[in-house]
Amino acid sequence: MLTRKQHELLLFIHERLKVSGISPSFDEMKEALGLRSKSGIHRLITGLEERGFIRRLPHRARALEILKKERTRRPYLDPTTILTILGCACCACWGCEPRMIPTVAFQQ
Repeated sequence: MLTRKQHELLLFIHERLKVSGISPSFDEMKEALGLRSKSGIHRLITGLEERGFIRRLPHRARALEILKKERTRRPYLDPTTILTILGCACCACWGCEPRMIPTVAFQQ
């Protein structure tokens, strides 16, 4: 499983490769993710490489290859979140005592 930033970087690289066919530079990745230094991008890329999501091609600048994309996950909604979204369980007036609503757990 990837961290949020790793996932964002993987999507950014994938989109850039799809549009232009060229990997983004470290500066472009840094700007896209709102990071302050290129060392943060280096750590994220190393993490993606170690997990088998990308491969760096040796002796070439900006040479990244995506090997696999992370599967999208369904978000888990606990009863509190559902009650916040839907209101109370009796009449949706937002003022009554809420009842518990059964939910489906996180599925991969």
